[in-house]
Amino acid sequence: MKSFFLQRKNWFSALSLLFLLVLSLAACSTNASGNGSSKPPSTADAATSPISTPSSTPTVQMGAQPCPDAVKTPASWTPFVSAPPDIRVADSVSCGNLLGKPSLQAMVVAREILGGGPVYRSIFVFDKITDPKPQLLFQVGHLLKGEAQISGYSTILTAQVDRNSSLNKGKPYAAWTTDLFREFQWSQGTRTFVQVAFPGLFPDLTRYQAEKDQLLVNQGHQPWKLDALSTTKLFAKALLRTPADSAVVLVSGGGVHDVDAVVHVTPSVLVGCCGPFPPIKVTLSRLEGNTSNGIWIVVGVTSEYKTITAPQKGDRLNSPVAVTGSGSQFESQVGIVHLLDHLSTDIGHSIAMGTSGFKSGPFSVNVSYEASFQGGAQEGIVVLYDENGGGTSLRGGVAMVKVLISK
Repeated sequence: MKSFFLQRKNWFSALSLLFLLVLSLAACSTNASGNGSSKPPSTADAATSPISTPSSTPTVQMGAQPCPDAVKTPASWTPFVSAPPDIRVADSVSCGNLLGKPSLQAMVVAREILGGGPVYRSIFVFDKITDPKPQLLFQVGHLLKGEAQISGYSTILTAQVDRNSSLNKGKPYAAWTTDLFREFQWSQGTRTFVQVAFPGLFPDLTRYQAEKDQLLVNQGHQPWKLDALSTTKLFAKALLRTPADSAVVLVSGGGVHDVDAVVHVTPSVLVGCCGPFPPIKVTLSRLEGNTSNGIWIVVGVTSEYKTITAPQKGDRLNSPVAVTGSGSQFESQVGIVHLLDHLSTDIGHSIAMGTSGFKSGPFSVNVSYEASFQGGAQEGIVVLYDENGGGTSLRGGVAMVKVLISK
C-alpha cells in the first residue's frame, strides 16, 4: 500500500511539472507574437482587440485633391466626354470635394476635335468617379482657347477668349488673349453648378485672376498686394476717380494677422467751391481668408452721400437694368450710373435723376448696355459716380456693386 501511494505521488509530481512546462511554452509563444516575430493576428482578432486603431473619418478638403489611381489619367476619361457627333479628347483631369461632402468628384477638360482652326474646349464634372459609368453632373462647352481649374474655394474656374472684348476685337487669332473668367459653384437647391460672382472689385475682378496673382505674389512679385493701404491707393487711382491728392487712411484691420480692413479715401477740397467731402469707405478682405501671405482684395465701396440699393451684390443682370439708390442731388441729379464689364470697360451709362432738387433723396434709372460676351454671364460692376452730365466729378462720393452681366 505504501508503494502504491509513493508511486501515485511521483506521477502527480510528473504531471504537475508537465503542466507548468506547457504554460511556460504558451507564455513564450504569446510574447513572441507581441514582439512581431510570429504571424500577425487574424482580422477577427484585430477587430476585437482593445488597442486596434480605428480608421480616420473622411473630411471635406478645400481645393484640388489627388485623383484615385484608376481615374487619374486623361485617357481614362475620353470615352465619357466624347460621343459622335461631338468628338473630344480629354486633356486633363483634376479631383476635389466639389459637392461639399467627403466624396471626390472629377473635373475633366476636353479638347474638341474640329479639324483645324481655333481651339475649343469643354469642361465636364463627374460624380461616382470610380464607377464603371461615372455620373455627369455638369458641363460647359465650346470655350474658345478654354481652360479650367479647381479653386482653393472648391469651385470650378473657367478661362476663355472673349473675341469681341475691347482687348481682342479686330485682332487676328494668334493675337487673341484669354480674358474672360467665370466661376461655378455647386448649388444643393438646384442640384447642379451655378455661376457665381467673386466678391472682388480690385486688383482682381475674378477668383481665377486672384489665385494667379496670389501665386505670383508668393514668388516675390507685386508685394504691394500684401498691403491694404497700397492696394487702396492704386484702386483709388484706377476706379474711384478721386483726385491724386486725396487722403487715404487705414481705419481698422489691415495687419499681418487680419482678414479684413477698412480704408477711408477722402477727396481733396475744391478750391473756391465746396468741401470738406465725406470719406469713401473701402472694404478689403484677404483672398479666401488666408492671413498667411494672402493678397488684399477690395470687396466693397460705399459713401455717406451715394448708395445703390438695387441691383444687389451677385445679382444677374439683363439689359436694360433698373438701378435704384439715393444720394445728394444738384438740380435733382445724383450722378451717373455706369456698367463696367469684365475688363472694367464702360458698356453703358445713364444719368441718375431724383426729385429732391438740392437735397439728398432717392433715385431710379434704367441703364441699357451692350455686352461683348454672348455665351453667358460675365463678372462686372455697377458704379455710381458723383459727376454731372459733362463727366466732371463733383467729389460727393462713389458706390459700387459687384454683379453678373448677361447679354
